[in-house]
This record gives sequence, C-alpha cells and structure tokens, in this order.
Amino acid sequence: VEDLGIVQLLRRQCRWILSFDVGDDPTCELLDLRAAIALARQERLCSFYLHKDPRRDLEDVFKEFQESKDAFLHLGVLYSNDQVSEIFHVRMRLLDETVPVQPLVQKEEVLQRPMSPSSHGDVQMEMHTMPEDYMMSSQSSSSSNSRHLKPRAQLGGICCESCHDGHDCNMCGNFPHTHTVNQFFTPTVWANFCRLGREMAHPAIAKLTERQVQSHSS
Repeated sequence: VEDLGIVQLLRRQCRWILSFDVGDDPTCELLDLRAAIALARQERLCSFYLHKDPRRDLEDVFKEFQESKDAFLHLGVLYSNDQVSEIFHVRMRLLDETVPVQPLVQKEEVLQRPMSPSSHGDVQMEMHTMPEDYMMSSQSSSSSNSRHLKPRAQLGGICCESCHDGHDCNMCGNFPHTHTVNQFFTPTVWANFCRLGREMAHPAIAKLTERQVQSHSS
C-alpha cells in the first residue's frame, strides 16, 4: 500500500504534486517516499531526480535531506512520454527543537484569510497577524503557563490536559513522533500538530506557487 498518494497522481501524470508525509518515520529515512518511488519505477511510470541538480544520486539526496534542516524536498519527474512534473515533499519533523509548546488554536486564527501569492509576478506568502497567544506569550491558568515554557519536543500526553502539567506521560512517544496507538490527542497536542503542519507547509507551498508562476510566464 502506497499511503502518500503520490503514485496515483503520477499515474495521472499530474504536473504539480504537493506531498505531506506524516507516517511513522522518526529518523526521517523517507520510508514512504522510497516506497512510492519504488512502486512508480516498478510500473515504469517515470524517473526521479533532484530538481535543482539532476546529476545527483537520489540515495545521496535523501541522506543529505535527512541530516539537513530543509523544510521540504524538491524532486523532478520525467514521465515515460517525456512530460515533466515536480514533487514538493514535506516530511513531518521538528526543524527547531527549542520552540516551546504552542497554545490552543483560536477561532480568530481559523477564520483568517488564507495565504496567497501577491498580485505581482513575485510570489510572497502573506504573513498574517497572529493572536498574542500564538507567540507563546501567555494563557489563562498558571498550569498552562508552565507547560508553555518547555520545548514542544518534550510534549507527550495520552488523554487529558493534566498529562502536560509537571511530568509528561510519554508512554506513547514525544511530539511529533507520537505512536499511532494513541488515538486520543489532548487539545494541546492536537493544537501543536496543527501549528506544526502550517509551519512545515508554508515553505513548500511558497516554492510551489513560485514555480507555477515561473511556468506560466515562460
């Protein structure tokens, strides 16, 4: 089973592919991406290369990405009919493990106007004004204040908010590599996943939009 959905898009010879990998891969070995590439090769759908340097061996590219702080991996695709595609692959991981635990997602954030490219040729993702609590400043209770002082990399918890006060209950792993056996995220854990997703998606979407503008103008 190829759970990224990449192969389905390659079968349709899609021009642009945005991939989010949140599978159980804490050491960032790109297991699901490797499985997708292997299946696509088996079906003779296409070949893959690093977009900025097609000469690079993919194994070296994957190893370099694993050890880097890059937000996404930009791959090129050559279909069997000589058409091309680009994959922007985002792997869930913490690029900065010192960032504190983030607060709950607020209604005002959800209702904000979505990010979009500028009306000019240059693509600039709009950075919206966030509520004060997004900047990790404060929350109402003293217990929530203390929990937001520690790094989100230490965030554990199983089923209730009290798990985060004092010593976390980390039997299901630390954020964001929570074991899939845990289907009962606390509001704090869920909010941090939401914020991490937005944080990780931003650079990839910006680059994808930039490449689309370049493609349409050429």
